[in-house]
Order: sequence, then C-alpha cells, then structure tokens
Amino acid sequence: MKCKPPKFVATTSLLLLYTAGKIVRVVREHYLRNDIVCQSRLCKTCKQEQRKLAGPPETTHYAVIDADALVKYLELFEQPEFHHMIIAQTVLTQSQEIGSQRIYQRIR
Repeated sequence: MKCKPPKFVATTSLLLLYTAGKIVRVVREHYLRNDIVCQSRLCKTCKQEQRKLAGPPETTHYAVIDADALVKYLELFEQPEFHHMIIAQTVLTQSQEIGSQRIYQRIR
C-alpha cells in the first residue's frame, strides 16, 4: 500500500491564559487519512480481499461509539442486543480519563 499525503487537514488554534499571567498558544492539527481502508463487508469501495471486519453476512450497520456515550451508557452497550460496535483506541483512552479505572476495565 502506497502512502499518500492526507487530503484534509483541520487546524485549531487556542490561546490559553495561565494563572501566572502567561499566555500560551496551542495548535492542534487533525488529519483525515485516505490510505486506510475500512475493511467492512458492507463497503462497495474496498477491494474484496481487504474486507476483514468481523460480523455475520446479514450485518447491515456498525455503530461507532464516542467516549462520552461509552461512559454514560456503558450498561446499555453491554446488552446482547448491541453488537457490531467499533471503539477506537483514542475513545478507550478518553473514557479512562472521563470515567474511572473500573469503567475502563469493564470496557476492555
């Protein structure tokens, strides 16, 4: 797979004022990668041999969960009716910061 430069770059710039009166400029850049395939069986764009995302053939959708919803509604997501959920590593890390270590261990 050949790595291409990202098509979209979003930049956020913040000025933070600390209690000592010091002003610090913080710049955050977010890149949308176009060299990673989704690996879903539902995708019409990916090649057949690249489709590895688990799920039965009758799967019609996937749920991508964010950190706030994961912490607030963890009991709901543990129900057997909820399946085909995608939890990113960054969401897992954020849920550890938002919630507690006990919640983090339940998610893992």
